[in-house]
Amino acid sequence: PGAAAPSPLVVGAGLGPRAETPRRGAALAPLGAVARERQMRAFAARASEEAHGRLADLLAELGHPGEALTEYERSLRVAPARFHSFWGAAQAAEQVGNAAQAKTYYRKLVEMCAGVDSERPELAQARLRLRQ
Repeated sequence: PGAAAPSPLVVGAGLGPRAETPRRGAALAPLGAVARERQMRAFAARASEEAHGRLADLLAELGHPGEALTEYERSLRVAPARFHSFWGAAQAAEQVGNAAQAKTYYRKLVEMCAGVDSERPELAQARLRLRQ
């Protein structure tokens, strides 16, 4: 009874350099905002990649290879090393009759997996298509 609440400046006193004080917290606030901004951008990029990839898959399933190719390419702009998007783009390019573009995507897929011992059927198919 009658004991005053400790001052926020005193709470962190004597706890070492990691003690949080109002001044230190205010100085670090912009860094927290930068970190949050980076996290939000990374999340948005992943969401965009996933959305374009799923839309491309749907368009391919519905028989719209030209539109699917556009979405796979958008996915690759956001995530330039996405295996599934290279594979889908190559397939869609073949379906619209653009063999040169298909080979470019197959080549990128094979290059991306160079040195990887994989039994993925898509990778085997890409290698076969490049030999043709």
